Amino acid sequence: MKKTLLLAILLAAAALNAPARQMQKPFFPADNSADRLDTYDELYQKEQRKTAERRFKQLRAEVRGGYAESARELAWAYYRGEGVKKSDKKAYKYMKKAAQTGDENAAVMQGVMLAYGKGVRQNLPLACAIFTELVQNDNPHAMFQLYLLAAKDNCTVPPEEKQRMLDTAALRGIAPALYEKSLLSAEEPEQAFLYMEQAARLEYRPAQYALARMYETGNGTETNPAKAFDYMLLAAKQKLQEAQWQTAQWYEAGYGVKKSLPLSFHWTRNAAKNGVKEAQQRLAQMYKEGAGTVVNVGQARKWAKKASENEKTPVHQTEEEFY
Repeated sequence: MKKTLLLAILLAAAALNAPARQMQKPFFPADNSADRLDTYDELYQKEQRKTAERRFKQLRAEVRGGYAESARELAWAYYRGEGVKKSDKKAYKYMKKAAQTGDENAAVMQGVMLAYGKGVRQNLPLACAIFTELVQNDNPHAMFQLYLLAAKDNCTVPPEEKQRMLDTAALRGIAPALYEKSLLSAEEPEQAFLYMEQAARLEYRPAQYALARMYETGNGTETNPAKAFDYMLLAAKQKLQEAQWQTAQWYEAGYGVKKSLPLSFHWTRNAAKNGVKEAQQRLAQMYKEGAGTVVNVGQARKWAKKASENEKTPVHQTEEEFY
């Protein structure tokens, strides 16, 4: 009788404890913030890819149906590889088609592609001619692009006209022009800061990175770690390599933000995937030590090998970022 009673008590206790154990079980997808972030990112990117594929098919059908107004968007889809395999050649084809309909923004990008030889053989004289004509139409994007080519002596522009084009483009809110003005105002730190702040607020990722550095060092403004981190994170979310790596380091050090090894691991892995050699080396170490993640010897070896094969971190391209 006593044995039966004792068994009943044990069974009752087990039944009472079962829900508690179930509630303590980690939910989605693991008890690790870096894993959660990566999972959410993967789901978001998957949905973005599906949306881009549907949009590409719609644009292609519209252009084939004679709706030329969609040609520029179709060109951008090919140029960025959104919803379709990236193809500079097809991007140029449709950008030119859109430009021929009178789309000035498409004409600017056609000129950019000619100037840099993207999707078409480089043709600086034609690029200069396109920009010059658009400048006469008061197009601020063309002003900045013509300024860039003139600054490298690729287009003939009088010095006073060159400066006027840069000033006008900046005044009209062209973010890379504001960024350029900031760089040229290095001897006037406060003015340089104001230009960089305007460009950063227009979501120009190199400016967001540069502004973060200004807040970090107190160049042209007061030192502000929190604002430095905020702008660095904005640039990192726009996949700027150096910003991703710096964000990882600041999370690890707790600079301008609460220290977090899992979030440092998350951004280190993003930077590593984006080709940053130093991030690849650190990621290998984090996998080896279990810093911000679980120990994974296989991943540690994989990233150490990638880092050893990576001669240097590639420099990001910015010539198309004026849109």
